[in-house]
Amino acid sequence: MQRFILPAVVLAIVLGCVGLFIGDDFRCRNFGTDCPEINFDGLTKRDGLYYKKFSADPVSGKAIGKTTGFIRKGKQEGIWRGYREDGSLREETSYKGGVEHGLKTYWYENGKETGLIRKGKREGIWNFYHEDGSLASAHSYEEGDKHGLWTHYDENGNKYEEGTYDEGDKHGPYTRWYVNGTKSYEGTYLGGKDHGPFTEWRTNGTKSYEGTYDYGKHHGPFTEWRKNGNKKREGTYKRAGWRDASKYRKRHGLWTYYYENGTKSYEQTYKDNELHGPHTTWYENGKKASEGTFKDDKRHGLWTFYDKNGPIESQRTYENGKEVP
Repeated sequence: MQRFILPAVVLAIVLGCVGLFIGDDFRCRNFGTDCPEINFDGLTKRDGLYYKKFSADPVSGKAIGKTTGFIRKGKQEGIWRGYREDGSLREETSYKGGVEHGLKTYWYENGKETGLIRKGKREGIWNFYHEDGSLASAHSYEEGDKHGLWTHYDENGNKYEEGTYDEGDKHGPYTRWYVNGTKSYEGTYLGGKDHGPFTEWRTNGTKSYEGTYDYGKHHGPFTEWRKNGNKKREGTYKRAGWRDASKYRKRHGLWTYYYENGTKSYEQTYKDNELHGPHTTWYENGKKASEGTFKDDKRHGLWTFYDKNGPIESQRTYENGKEVP
């Protein structure tokens, strides 16, 4: 028995002497033990490493203060926590080799957000929760970019917005809902821009707008409805050119406008957003009020005007917007 006790005693003495020789700093840097406490706010960061002020050696130790965690050879490791002035937890992050890697959680006044970080970038599903713990939104990431399905919920658990992303841009179907659960908008995105058919509704479920986008600009048929469900106007837009930055959209072709009771108010033809072609107006009783032609946004040719009962009231001839005898 004594032959085992003696070597053990010798080993303990040797390790003790080594421990005294290498010191706490060595043990902290290499083994993560016996680490000194360091005020994190008093550190400086150079080239991705933390140092004590006026020191040339990366620091190792336990950070204390409003930000706490473990630093090894200047790099953050393991779980780090950040606190507010009142002492409440603000965020909790996992580090590996000085880079965020693992679970990360933020706490806000109205809830919290949590998800995974991989090599400093958001990855997978991130969830945001309301103050009562119910799900507020679910966001999908890939290598730090928004990617995949994004869904938002109100405090009652009802969806109010949902869409998909691709490499950080909105891409694919996109839908919004009112608080009462009825749809408010439905459309599609391509590379972060509205693209394709879209529809907007009022809270009572009746349509308000319907049309088509082409890379963020109106292009194709467009219809607007009044609150009573009757059409207000309809026509066609022509996409403005890339260099035509002053115009978001151009009316092109036949456009029809309606009175509140649903009868036609006037009908006119456009060419690149200028009146060009036949133009007709009606009284609210359905009788024709006038008809003529525009050329380059000006009245041109014979115009006929009618009274409310139908008979011709007058006729006038125009040339480039000016009346001629």
